[in-house]
Amino acid sequence: MSTVQKVGLGIFLIGIFMGGFQFSCSSWRTLPVGYLQPVASSTAEDEAAIQLLEGWGHPFILSADVNVTRLRRQLHRLPVVWIHIPDSVHYQQWQFSAEWLNALREYYQQGGRLLLTQYAALLPYRMWIETRKPDIHPLRIIDYGYGRKYGFQGFRGHPIFHRLFGGAFVWDATQDHVADRVGYFGGAWPDSARVIGVDKAYVRVFQDTVLAWEYANPAGGRIVVLGGYIYLARENFLKEHLHQLLVNALDYLVDKRATPKPTYWFRDANVPKRFAIQKPLTAPVSLTPAIRLQTIAPELLLERQSGTENFFDVSGRRCLIMGKEKGGLDEVWIHPFRLLRDFRLGIIQEDQILWLDQLPVRIEVRPESFTRYYHTPFGILREVVVAALNAPGGWIQLSGQLKTPVRILVKFRADLRWMWPYRENTLGSVWFAYDSTAAALHIRDKSGDFYGVFGGSMKPLQHLEGAFDDIQWKEGRLMGVPGSENQVYHAAVYAWEGQLDQAFTYAFAGSDLGREDVEKAFRRLREAPAEVYQELVHYYENFLETHTVIRSPDAHFNRGYLWSLVGTDRFWVHTPRLGTALVAGYATTARGWDGGHRINGRPGYAWYFGRDAEWAALAITAYGDFDGVRQQLAFFRKYQDISGKIFHEISTSGVVHFDAADATPLYPILAAHYLRHSGNQAFIRKIWPSLKKAMDFLETTDWNRDGLIDNRHVGHGWIEGGRLYGAQTTLYLAGLWARCLSDMAYLTRTIGHLELAERYQRRADSVIAIIERDFWNPKTQFYYLGKWPDGSYRDDETVLPATLMNFKLLDPDRVGRMLEAYASSAFTADWGVRILSKQSPYFNPRGYHSGSVWPLFTGWAALAEYNYGFSVQGFTHMMENLNGYRHWALGFIEEVLHGEVYQPHGVCPHQCWSETGVLIPALLGMVGFYPDATDRKVLLQPRFPVHWDHVSVDHLRVGKTRFSLQWRWEDHRLQVQFKKDAGPTVTVAFQPEIPPGMTIHTVRVQQKRRDVRWRRDALGLIPEPVTFPLEDSVTVELAFQGGMGVIPWIPQPTPGEPSRGLRILRVDEHPDGLSLALEGVAGRSEQVTFRMFDEMPVRAEGARLIEPPNPRIVRLNVPFTGKKGEYVRKTVRIYWSR
Repeated sequence: MSTVQKVGLGIFLIGIFMGGFQFSCSSWRTLPVGYLQPVASSTAEDEAAIQLLEGWGHPFILSADVNVTRLRRQLHRLPVVWIHIPDSVHYQQWQFSAEWLNALREYYQQGGRLLLTQYAALLPYRMWIETRKPDIHPLRIIDYGYGRKYGFQGFRGHPIFHRLFGGAFVWDATQDHVADRVGYFGGAWPDSARVIGVDKAYVRVFQDTVLAWEYANPAGGRIVVLGGYIYLARENFLKEHLHQLLVNALDYLVDKRATPKPTYWFRDANVPKRFAIQKPLTAPVSLTPAIRLQTIAPELLLERQSGTENFFDVSGRRCLIMGKEKGGLDEVWIHPFRLLRDFRLGIIQEDQILWLDQLPVRIEVRPESFTRYYHTPFGILREVVVAALNAPGGWIQLSGQLKTPVRILVKFRADLRWMWPYRENTLGSVWFAYDSTAAALHIRDKSGDFYGVFGGSMKPLQHLEGAFDDIQWKEGRLMGVPGSENQVYHAAVYAWEGQLDQAFTYAFAGSDLGREDVEKAFRRLREAPAEVYQELVHYYENFLETHTVIRSPDAHFNRGYLWSLVGTDRFWVHTPRLGTALVAGYATTARGWDGGHRINGRPGYAWYFGRDAEWAALAITAYGDFDGVRQQLAFFRKYQDISGKIFHEISTSGVVHFDAADATPLYPILAAHYLRHSGNQAFIRKIWPSLKKAMDFLETTDWNRDGLIDNRHVGHGWIEGGRLYGAQTTLYLAGLWARCLSDMAYLTRTIGHLELAERYQRRADSVIAIIERDFWNPKTQFYYLGKWPDGSYRDDETVLPATLMNFKLLDPDRVGRMLEAYASSAFTADWGVRILSKQSPYFNPRGYHSGSVWPLFTGWAALAEYNYGFSVQGFTHMMENLNGYRHWALGFIEEVLHGEVYQPHGVCPHQCWSETGVLIPALLGMVGFYPDATDRKVLLQPRFPVHWDHVSVDHLRVGKTRFSLQWRWEDHRLQVQFKKDAGPTVTVAFQPEIPPGMTIHTVRVQQKRRDVRWRRDALGLIPEPVTFPLEDSVTVELAFQGGMGVIPWIPQPTPGEPSRGLRILRVDEHPDGLSLALEGVAGRSEQVTFRMFDEMPVRAEGARLIEPPNPRIVRLNVPFTGKKGEYVRKTVRIYWSR
């Protein structure tokens, strides 16, 4: 029976009092709420609204067609009244007499609370509460492939967005349509209200369209107005979010919901303003000796003799500094805003400035710092750039042994650019002041929360700051060039002796937590730069001593691997009001999409991404950073949508988007990966409700009931647009669903929910069967790209099946043709793997999703190759990724590369998933590291390249156990030493790859001998693992005869050049030798090299034997003939005899 009652029938409401509407109810669920409709009969919209109210409180229907005296009496019995007028047709049904409107105004003036939605947004103006009439703007809503999502975005938080992360999409219709919005457009604002929310759609925030606003009066009256997207009876994929918004609004109106603290959009003059320093900081300390740069490991010092326009970055957990090698700082971000930009240093020579960025410069890159050595007329000037590890700031330090004292000019500008998707000037005017006592510039926003301080380690001779477009040095003084931008330009001149024992340090700090947070950081940065530097050195020393490090005979690999570790770790970012998690990529705002804003607020992809973090964290878990991955999983739980969905993006400014379909299944996959490595069951139990909620959401997204979760109506993943976009379900997503179900079965079983675990596993098996049945194309021997809404399948050949092979989901008998294609010139350039074949009609070497090379794709392909026995190709692809650290942003790997020419073609010169594109295949593929910490077991399936005589792998972690291994090929013997460094005993199952033609005849474990006759299995591994408990140290020896392996061919591309390298497509063993499928450029000859593990005479077919200087090394000269300049295929056979 409905709880709805009609008011006016003598209802006695317990605890309701006039005069401020104080009330006391035994339960908020019984709170009376009025729903006002024009006539006694209800429409479908009315019924839907009343049904929502029944779940919130005790609804009473008020009819507007009663006499005004009765209406007044009814209103004053209720603390809150909702008026919902969905469209113009319903608006016409209302008879808004002056007396009726007067009654509503009196209700509000005497403390009543109103929720007004859709066309009811016109009522404040009709009630004479608002002097500016809202406009009505129809909006044509069309699905262009990304849904029809629209909603509201708050400023920094408001109670109506509780559980909605400061803003929400509440409308996603099932059909294209026209929606009326009632609000203020084109920059117009209500005169008497405060603005709660503006319009938002997809990844854009439209700050000139006001759709949510609020009135309040001294008597306690309050009105919340929502002028768009409130359709309760229509089909809506986001109905849960709409209901949450409305419930929040009602809660707020009755003072139930006070958090987050209400903030409101505001308008400002957006011109710099000066303020007075009330409490000066401490004066600068005297100059300190130059810091002593330290080299943590020889491989971690990179140098370039002549600085270029190439990008560099240094970053801590809160500070990101970016610039060009040749000089200056382009931008400094203290999440969530840009602290400064266009920082330059110069030496004053009379009336001229000798800008350092114009001088010859040598650079050094270390994990903790970036160093320049300028060749000046006065001697070598060293400049060190550092971002503090945890503090919100950094510094630049100048030192040298100059011939004469100099005057140093520092200049930069600051605009407090809050991060995208907010536009420039959202924080209002930039306020500034110069603290003469501390010799420091202060900037802040109107609230004082966003704050920055800048200053040198001595007092300047001159300084100037203000609303300038530039500051110049003329006639012996600083002179400002007046400007119209909302920015503060600052310059200062310092007299400096230029001696080693008197280094000049310029420090800067910022925070969105206000001056106190900044002051503490700034003081330490300026007064104790050596301490800040040493903290970074100690951090990276400890980082390398506690995480998995691989060392080989190849110095290039060793260096690149270590830099991938460092480059990945750089992406942990802490934003005080959000938390700590991985961001995706670093670049200045000069690159990439500008967000539709005049002044770009997108520093590459330096904000939180769901799927990026999940794929990257697989590598991070593998190298042993359990604390970081646990923090990442907690971050996913914290910002999980009310539906259970996992976010795609969170800007460090706090705006959350749930645009992707793949982030949610990757969440349990990462949790299971974390549990296998860490064994932390307590944490998994803690986040279990969140994992289950994610699964419950996923199970609702099989819209066509085919057993697979869908992209359609859920989001993109992996492909975000273009000719490959538009599947109902991509193979990629179907594969994630299969792995997600299997991993949830593992997680569920581990914590004791056995029946649910069995159900998940049955479904996982069913999904894998569907993939093999429906997505396999026997004609092309490839898996389909995806299933389209009409039930058809697209046969585009892409790299995406490699993601399923990363999880070993595909039938080994079916993957050979794909892996061979990935190794070929159709997919592979000398620098990595394209998303689709060059033979595709959609191929575009510049296309983000249609032909460019991503190190991410290359890493996927490499791990797939390792998993399915193509280890030569896996190593080659891994090294193609690793090569990138030498060429552009020194030490780091680009986000995207051109598909046909070796040059960057993405936004970010330093990308998280590109770094892990080295680490994932190295750790999971080459080392073959698969722990199960819950059972204290580890499977090791190493596939080291045959030319590596010795390898060490240190700091492997299985739960609380750390161990290392030393691998060494000796004469007719493979010796592997295992040593436990800490923690309890684990059981090791050791199953290495061995070369073709090798026979293992003896296995020794700690001198315990076992005679065998093992040849490699179909995947190249010994046929059964050697198993032993690792209590302290164990030596395993495999004695063998025979064996011959291909040494991977590693391209060494030159920037700006096309591909021309050899391709080794596959290596097949036959009874008397090997056959190699190769590709090369016609008109060229290439060399293929083999390692012989036994001395055996050989002969070749299709190639010429080169006389070897070493009998254990065989080299073939392979000529390629055909149309000159094009890749052609060739088969080479090599025969041995024993």
